Amino acid sequence: MNIGIDALILPLVIFFSFWIYSDKDVFQFIKSDIFWIIPTTLILGITVFLITGQYRSLSRYLDSKAIYYLLLRNSFLIISIIAIGKVFNLTLLNFKNWLIFWLILNCFTAFLRLVLRDLQLIIDNYNIKNKK
Repeated sequence: MNIGIDALILPLVIFFSFWIYSDKDVFQFIKSDIFWIIPTTLILGITVFLITGQYRSLSRYLDSKAIYYLLLRNSFLIISIIAIGKVFNLTLLNFKNWLIFWLILNCFTAFLRLVLRDLQLIIDNYNIKNKK
């Protein structure tokens, strides 16, 4: 379920960051030479999240260490996308778009983890009450 959510969130965050800081229509982004960022972000993002443990079960206590790890994971993802673009001489977004993408991605993923953790706690409490 988390992989599906990330597969939805990653392109939405890219479109949103492009829309916030660009005078162009989002549909122009789809037809542009920077569209390679979408499939690259999906493939690389899911891979990085799998390797670094993004999809391990949610803990009851989400501490600051988990948030810092999330920030590092997302930073690594964006730096990797930029590196791929540089190596293959692809058109890249400007710095402000990358910064907005990083900020929104961190906010969305942190918020999502908090909501999923809270839902898990609610379900666990409900199951405990119904067993009695």
